[in-house]
Amino acid sequence: FDENLKVKVCAIIGSDKGGKHLEKVLAEYPNIDTTNVTVEENSSVTLVMNAADTKQRTFFFVPEASDKFGMDYINWDTVDAKIFQLEYLLLMKKVDSPDEEYGTHGARILAEAKKRGMTTSIDVVSEQSDRAKNIVVTLQVKHGERYNDLMSLASVLDYNDDDTATVNYNF
Repeated sequence: FDENLKVKVCAIIGSDKGGKHLEKVLAEYPNIDTTNVTVEENSSVTLVMNAADTKQRTFFFVPEASDKFGMDYINWDTVDAKIFQLEYLLLMKKVDSPDEEYGTHGARILAEAKKRGMTTSIDVVSEQSDRAKNIVVTLQVKHGERYNDLMSLASVLDYNDDDTATVNYNF
């Protein structure tokens, strides 16, 4: 990890053993600013199972605190970054929830980051459903500058080939 790279983390972590461990690990890096980290409830947990024969990974996710994360947990006055990374679409209930003005709460967050001059980046999880079409591609912004969809709010998109085919988005 490049210790010269300044990183600001904005998240909710649990007040449990997992959250305390994460706090300890982040504290080892003086270049990581955790001012925007909220500690409450239980930590989100992801278990990864690797198939020995196919090497395919299967993820089991327990959302806990991640489901609550949203705009109200972001102190924009302290987020004066060049790049704003929003992770993980399709895994965070509030971020994926409908927003009357922006389509989703995640789109509202990205629009605010763009308004503040940040390059925006999103990471979308892989799953076998059509939710990505509804959350990532088909959402229209109804306010202010008109974006075609959530994709146009993200300067960078982390999406694998299978997922790109799923949403059938024309890159």
